[in-house]
Amino acid sequence: TRHTKQYLDTIQANMVAVRQSTLADMRHGSILGLPYRALLASETRNAHEEQAVRTQLQEFTGKFHAHLDAVEALPLHLDIQEALAMVRPDVNQYLAKADELVSLALNGQRQEALAGISDFLLMFEKVETRLHRLANLIEEEAERTKTQGTATLASARLTSLITFFLTLLFAFLFSWRIARGITSPLIEMATVASQLAKGNINQQVLHQSRDELGVLATAFRDLIAYIRNLANSATRISQGDLQIQVSPYSEQDVLSLSFVEMVKDLRDMNNRMQQGARTLASSIEQMMVVIQQVAASTTETA
Repeated sequence: TRHTKQYLDTIQANMVAVRQSTLADMRHGSILGLPYRALLASETRNAHEEQAVRTQLQEFTGKFHAHLDAVEALPLHLDIQEALAMVRPDVNQYLAKADELVSLALNGQRQEALAGISDFLLMFEKVETRLHRLANLIEEEAERTKTQGTATLASARLTSLITFFLTLLFAFLFSWRIARGITSPLIEMATVASQLAKGNINQQVLHQSRDELGVLATAFRDLIAYIRNLANSATRISQGDLQIQVSPYSEQDVLSLSFVEMVKDLRDMNNRMQQGARTLASSIEQMMVVIQQVAASTTETA
């Protein structure tokens, strides 16, 4: 998160500041001995040592400034920046005095160099005090950042846990809702199918949607309507209505086609029965006429 990144950046800056301030203090201590080495080299006329003192003074001076520049470039607290601003003039005076004493000593001005040692030591102590205060401020800032960072990380961890559990709860509720949206229509249609299998055609499928379950529900409603239509046709046929028209839904509608054939056969059978009844009635009528004629003949003979 953004706070965690800021904390890590601050920790890194504090670590760099502590390291650079420590190195600056080391350079400060190293420069202290150079005027004494210059006096000794001048007295012993050791040209190699004189050159080494000049080189080291230049090197230590450059690194001293570089360490302070590195601390100044960091995004540190205002107190540290003010302390650094206060130490800069003292460091410049200290380095200038060290360069002056080394030059005097190496140029044979031993007395002048010795006379300036006391001021040089006072400058050393002043710079040392400033550097120690700067180091203490940096260490305090690092400790304060560490404490704040620990609290920030704990808060971020708690936030992450809460977010995780909320996400888990949302995922569970979302999955439960999806599962319920699938299982509820399936349970409804399974119940309808079970009732249809028992012969109970007074069923309804209420589910409506635009997905596959909606297509399945529509198919169930069409099936129920189809079965009801055939049941109504069968009822009318059982009541003697042979004029009913059963329309098959397709060439594969075996059940409706069978109903059509059955109605046709019943109609033919009914026609044959009516024809037989008419024939039987005619025969009976003819028999009655013959009987009447025989009866009349018998009467006349008597």
